Amino acid sequence: MENILKVINMQADFLSAAVRDRRLGLGVLGYGVGAFAFTFFVNFSSGCGIFSFIMQVIMYFILLVFAGLLFAAVTQMFLDLTSKTGNAPGLFALIGVSEFAKVLLIAGALIAGAAGGNAVVTGMIFIFVFICQIIFLINLVARAYGMPAGAVFFSMTLTIFPSLFAAVLLICAGIAAFIALIFGLAR
Repeated sequence: MENILKVINMQADFLSAAVRDRRLGLGVLGYGVGAFAFTFFVNFSSGCGIFSFIMQVIMYFILLVFAGLLFAAVTQMFLDLTSKTGNAPGLFALIGVSEFAKVLLIAGALIAGAAGGNAVVTGMIFIFVFICQIIFLINLVARAYGMPAGAVFFSMTLTIFPSLFAAVLLICAGIAAFIALIFGLAR
């Protein structure tokens, strides 16, 4: 609990130590909390069984961990180019810590439920929480690395666009392979 309070207060020495000492436990806990909150948000209005809920939490946890690994690796490369030393496991832990912001999705699910499960309201709540998480992550990394927030934003922007481009290419290649498989089986 003490570590979570230090993160919320954004103590620069604690964040620098978290990156330097590679405190992955706090990051993994953040990924778990983020997966639970996201699953709760998605299933609040429609509901689901307990087994389905648990499997979705596990699925989103694995997805968040792998996305965090990719994002940490590529972002660390750009941070190294700006001559800031650090390590990718420490950055992975900070990304996991930023997942604690998704706890706001639980309150957002209650607000969306009060609005009758309106898709516009639900989407606006998700976008708001996502932007809050990105701002929290930028401030965490800026404090941990001793960099201006603008430089961190720039390095993360350079990371996001190539990553999205690669993801779109992989999805298109997968769809093309699936269509080729279907046509191949139809002959």
